[in-house]
Amino acid sequence: HLALYVVLSSPTQMPAHLPEHYAEHPDALQFIRDAALDWEESHVLNGEVGEYVTFARKARGTEEWFLGSAGGEQAHDLRVELTFLDPARRYRAEIYRDGDRAHWKTAPFDFVRETREVTSTDTLPVHLAAGGGQAIRFAPRAPPFLGSRGRARGARRHRNDAKQHALRMPRGRFPSCTRHCPRPANNAMNTYAGIFPAHHAPLP
Repeated sequence: HLALYVVLSSPTQMPAHLPEHYAEHPDALQFIRDAALDWEESHVLNGEVGEYVTFARKARGTEEWFLGSAGGEQAHDLRVELTFLDPARRYRAEIYRDGDRAHWKTAPFDFVRETREVTSTDTLPVHLAAGGGQAIRFAPRAPPFLGSRGRARGARRHRNDAKQHALRMPRGRFPSCTRHCPRPANNAMNTYAGIFPAHHAPLP
């Protein structure tokens, strides 16, 4: 059921099953809290009619990705390439997968939650039990610029953005800059002076 929060795109999500089932499995409820309601990008990674399907979706306004893979009555073992992730970042993958005994009829609540660090070059094994699925949240762990050349390019883009913002905005008002910057806003004047990674002050 967790995978369907990603597979089925809807702005009005709701938990399935009875409330007491989620009280017994608070880890599953955490994915429902984290899952986005609106998506900026969507990719179909694999699928076979009547058997299984895997979607990857990027949450609108953030750098987080979510993956949902749902299967039919038969079990499947898949391999999913993470090429949809930003190649300049590392991600914490929060994985909600079927347990070893999971089966839609005999053990529908047998699942495992685990975490691992991944990049866009990794390939994840995805086991779908009979009637099961897998849900993953990918949370970015590193700034988008890796290596001295990448940081230099980011700094130049950041300075150019700051100057353009300063020219367009009324005096004393600077927009928040999140396009090239990994941390929250703090000092607009330092940003304009080219100190990286200082940021614009947010709008009041």
